[in-house]
Amino acid sequence: MKWIGISILFVAVLPAAALAGGALSASCQGDSVHIGIAVIGYFDTPQFANVEARVLGSCEPAVRLNPEPFPWSETEYEPVFYDFTVPDFGPGRYVEYMLYREDLEGNRYMVVPMGDPVPYDMEACSDDAVFIRGKLWNYSGYLTLEVCENHCWTAIDLMFGHAAPGWDGYVNTGQVVDLYGEAYVDGMPGGTALDVFRVDPVTDPEGCNAVPEAQTSWGRLKAQYR
Repeated sequence: MKWIGISILFVAVLPAAALAGGALSASCQGDSVHIGIAVIGYFDTPQFANVEARVLGSCEPAVRLNPEPFPWSETEYEPVFYDFTVPDFGPGRYVEYMLYREDLEGNRYMVVPMGDPVPYDMEACSDDAVFIRGKLWNYSGYLTLEVCENHCWTAIDLMFGHAAPGWDGYVNTGQVVDLYGEAYVDGMPGGTALDVFRVDPVTDPEGCNAVPEAQTSWGRLKAQYR
């Protein structure tokens, strides 16, 4: 997700009675991930912004990444920007980063997206990161993915225009497959989708239940934020 013109977008979409909203962007920089957030909206009591992350396809609870909460905006129409860096979560998996608001009592609130900028992002610091797992089916000309249940994958629209040849050989076979590609996160209708680059069969007999190697890396990193 790009930050081009984000402050202008924030101001442009605010109604007369300002709403509390925010945006988040995550980008890989070597062996770390840079996270930038913007928040806007005034409250009578102190509010704070936090960022948490979870590995797609893992049902482990999300973890908060920022050591200390960021103070929320104190004005109605001017966004406040923050940024920080965390270690890369390791190869092999996509990570979802989410912005949320919290009050002094610890109550959590969803953050409203402001037009195109949205309060979440999905990023992987490797071309070999599994985004989603399931079975491909063609129902009367409509291609769909039956996502592996009970594994906390994030459903998303799929685009196969850039997929390596051979992916369609898994359609209607019941074969569990892993999908790799680049996630485009956009607040406009139909804007968030996965541009699929590769489709690989899951050869482990466990199928949907096969555990990717990156699960181990997630456990080690998670311990740093407890």
